[in-house]
Amino acid sequence: AKSAIENMKKFKRDKKFELATIIFIINQLTSKEEVNIEGYKCFKGLINSKEVIVLQTNIGTKNAFTSTSKAIKIFEPTEVISIGTSGGHHKNIHRGDIVISNRLINYDDNKEVILEPNKAYIDTYLKIPNSRLGTVLTSDTWHQSIKEISEIHNKTNSDIEEMESYISCKLASENNINFVALRIVSNNAITNQEYVRETGIDLQKELYEIL
Repeated sequence: AKSAIENMKKFKRDKKFELATIIFIINQLTSKEEVNIEGYKCFKGLINSKEVIVLQTNIGTKNAFTSTSKAIKIFEPTEVISIGTSGGHHKNIHRGDIVISNRLINYDDNKEVILEPNKAYIDTYLKIPNSRLGTVLTSDTWHQSIKEISEIHNKTNSDIEEMESYISCKLASENNINFVALRIVSNNAITNQEYVRETGIDLQKELYEIL
């Protein structure tokens, strides 16, 4: 089976950092081969005899759409896992918590478009320590004010926000591919927890254990 693993990069744009955000998973690949998908960095190889594609989607919904579309067409994966960091949306979620998407919301233009993964499929990922089911909100706007975040949470019941998962998972759904977003909380303005980029590596380590 093939698994397309997608990564979100936030706040930093230097090339050295961007590669570091997926470096742990890349280093676990055996029979590794780098593939350039028209400007998007991609690695393919094996983890525990399972064929895995690690795709660097780049930031935002447009990049998520372009890179995921190309990867699905080229590799024909059986599942898409969108991984990366995220910002918390309420006081009961903390830095280091891992949210497994049972709802994904596209929030751009203040319109809610809801996508729900296959429950039996996502339950596999509940083995990950410190994980919980929750609502992942995708937007190209980085919401930073406590007032704005609270308003969005109250309106949508969102747990976290990021910038790619809904789009990548929607493309998977349209191609009848199982999908899930796994996002670790790297910061939470509500609880005054500042951004820690190393949380992204922690998520990769947990994912590796169940691949």
